[in-house]
Amino acid sequence: MNNESTKLLVPLFSEKTEPEDYDLYITGNEPDDTLGKALKRYADELGLRPGQVTDLTGISRSGIYSYYKDQRNIGYENLILLCVGLRLHPLRQDYLFSFTSHKVRKSDDRYYTLKSYLANCAFIEKYTVKALNDKLRADKKQPLISKKRSSGNE
Repeated sequence: MNNESTKLLVPLFSEKTEPEDYDLYITGNEPDDTLGKALKRYADELGLRPGQVTDLTGISRSGIYSYYKDQRNIGYENLILLCVGLRLHPLRQDYLFSFTSHKVRKSDDRYYTLKSYLANCAFIEKYTVKALNDKLRADKKQPLISKKRSSGNE
């Protein structure tokens, strides 16, 4: 996916109307919310189909469907890819992480880069999945997705 189409698909937080109710913005006031329901709600709010989420993250379409339906536990790296790819606000990221045992740990040699991209992806245009993986490779660290899968993702 090229830069222009990505910008159109996922606006920065500052390009949207600020939520009047952050609890509603984050949780959707769903009494039986799950990671899959929240993730799907966030993508739907952006008008993204599963194939577009695949383009943004490098995660297979079947994987996206499995996450939406809570049929598969999400891995640490895929959760980060989704947060960055969908440019999720840090509060929404925290909410998704709360459904898992995953945490970005200082023991991960990519810690500072991952934390930087998670903190900034909703606010600064250049913080994309492709840029994250390029930065990790430049720092001689393991990218979140393989070179083959990340070559076209933005």
